[in-house]
Parts: sequence; C-alpha cells; structure tokens
Amino acid sequence: MSRNLGAWVLITLGLTGIVGGAGMVYIFSIANQPAPANARTLDAAPSPLLKYGSPALSAVVGLVFLCWGLGMRGSWPRVKSGSGKGSKRTCPNCGHLRPVTAVKCYHCGSSL
Repeated sequence: MSRNLGAWVLITLGLTGIVGGAGMVYIFSIANQPAPANARTLDAAPSPLLKYGSPALSAVVGLVFLCWGLGMRGSWPRVKSGSGKGSKRTCPNCGHLRPVTAVKCYHCGSSL
C-alpha cells in the first residue's frame, strides 16, 4: 500500500511540474507585454535561458516524476504461477497432476 501511495505522490508532483512549467511560460508571456505609458517600470528583459529554461526544466522533471510514479504504481494484476483454479486435478491412483478434461490418467492409465 505504501508503494501505491508513493507512486501517486510522484504522479501528483509530476503533473504539478508539467502544469507549473506551462504556467511559467504563460506568466512570462503576459509580463512581456508593453507597459502603459504612465507606469514606472524597469526595462530589464530576462535572458531567454531564464525565460524558457526554468519552465522547460520544471516540465522535464515533472515528466520524469510522472513516468517514475506510473512505473511504481503496478496497476496490472500479477498472475501467480500455477494459478488456474480448477484447471488441473490429481489422479486418485498415482497422485500426479492431470487436466480436468482428461478421461484417463496420462501417467498410470487408470480411468477417472
């Protein structure tokens, strides 16, 4: 259960990183619109590396967390070896396993 909980935490962090990266790009695009003429602003334009590097890093790390969480989740049912309830029975004479549809035992030849 703790493995599934950890997986869902990683999935949540991954999705948050991806959406956060997209949100940072949107905020940078809004912030770069021209300011009104009467506003006092400092015209310090951030470098493209700072502008798009941190959102890209956030999205990539989020994608890594998402894939890691999906891999940890283990949502597919695990099939136990030899599970096939009722598919084989034992012969009453020799004790060997035999298929349910068999009319005679393959090992000792007795009718069932």
